[in-house]
Amino acid sequence: MKLVYKYLPPHDYALAFLVNRRLRVSQLAALNDPFECLSFYVRVDAKTLSEKMVACGKHDENWLQRTRANYPPLNATMPQATMIAARQCLNCQIGILSLSETWSSSKMWGYYAGQHAGFCVGLDADHSFFGGIGNSYEYGHLKKVTYSDIRHMCDLTKSEFPPQDTFFTKSKEWEHEEEVRAIYELKEDGTTEYDALAKRIYCKEIPLDAVKEVLVGCHANGGVMRACFQFAAKNGIPVFWCRPQLDNDTFKMTRVPLDPSEEQIERCCLAALADGE
Repeated sequence: MKLVYKYLPPHDYALAFLVNRRLRVSQLAALNDPFECLSFYVRVDAKTLSEKMVACGKHDENWLQRTRANYPPLNATMPQATMIAARQCLNCQIGILSLSETWSSSKMWGYYAGQHAGFCVGLDADHSFFGGIGNSYEYGHLKKVTYSDIRHMCDLTKSEFPPQDTFFTKSKEWEHEEEVRAIYELKEDGTTEYDALAKRIYCKEIPLDAVKEVLVGCHANGGVMRACFQFAAKNGIPVFWCRPQLDNDTFKMTRVPLDPSEEQIERCCLAALADGE
């Protein structure tokens, strides 16, 4: 069984996973990497773009005539503007579920789990919901992200939709995340609410039998610990406490198997409090 991991912060919407098992399928605009899919229309001249816009009905011939006299200056701005417009359009169509192959990255705990104050869930990648980690670019199929020094380019004047591999390519700067992801079509029945930027939140409900372990951050407070322990105890799922490994001279995280009892919770909370002093 291959496990993949989702790091979650100590916020109410993340803790809700322990009740409804819903994970956000993030739109492109909600992702951390500003280069994510920012490759459309690159190196395409304004003449080609403007004719494409007229051909697909976004502008009329009068608009085309007005722009023809300004092709040279537009060459510097129109590809950028239409690239952003294409990304905004895809923002309403495509969502990404991002997971990781590692539970032990202190960077990941710091970035995505509230500076180690959140938690992480281990999911069975081989469960029928995910179908294993393969080479398919189809919706809902897990695939490893490819990391590259060269940004992926595509020209949407030749296609109505970017190649699927566009969504699985990132800069080598993100290689430490060991990301595995699946892309989904965003549908209204997957909408739950709106975030702070008034953007729709789309979610996928993870089957309970795909959740194989829960890991609690070393700085988690009593509320987060209790929520994780209660979920684990109720469903017979192993729970671990992730802490810096101190018995050697390496920068590694270790995890301690826990018994989700009140006494164990109190001991963990006291230890976490002592670490923070």
